[in-house]
Amino acid sequence: MKVKLFIRSIRNLFQLWPRLLFNVSTSTDVKYGSYISKDLSMGGFGYIGKGASICEKVNIGNYTMLATQVSILGGDHLFEKSGCPIVFSGRPKLKDTTIGHDVWIGHRAIIMAGVTIGNGAIVAAGSIVTKSVPPCCIVAGVPSKFIRKRFSSQSDEDKHLLEIKNYSKKGLPPKKLKNGIVET
Repeated sequence: MKVKLFIRSIRNLFQLWPRLLFNVSTSTDVKYGSYISKDLSMGGFGYIGKGASICEKVNIGNYTMLATQVSILGGDHLFEKSGCPIVFSGRPKLKDTTIGHDVWIGHRAIIMAGVTIGNGAIVAAGSIVTKSVPPCCIVAGVPSKFIRKRFSSQSDEDKHLLEIKNYSKKGLPPKKLKNGIVET
């Protein structure tokens, strides 16, 4: 296991350093063919698919997966200045975007600047997220809407969030599954 982690870290180091992604863990796999701001901060054991576009001021937690062509967009243009073309109107100050631990964002989803996606949330493919998403919720659509909770009971959700927090502290991937249950 330690040898596989070491090899993965070396491979990812060669993907991250040439692009100056110094705040992304070397255990995270970032595919080439993506536009990613150099100030991206991302935890361990994550994944960013090919063709992703990530603007400035984005923080992503551990164990988070962004599928191919996911976009995290910057701020909007100012358009209410009378007598001034939009192209010259400037932009408002960019808000921080936070994506928690163990989040799964589907293919071609769009995340607007300034939202927070809670730990354990799932964003369906093709969704446009314009508002913050609570932990362990599944959202889908344009604009995205709540579909259902990820777990059937509050105790399962609480247990999962506690386990994710513990894994984040350890900085290691979860152990192999036995009968569908993660060993700790």
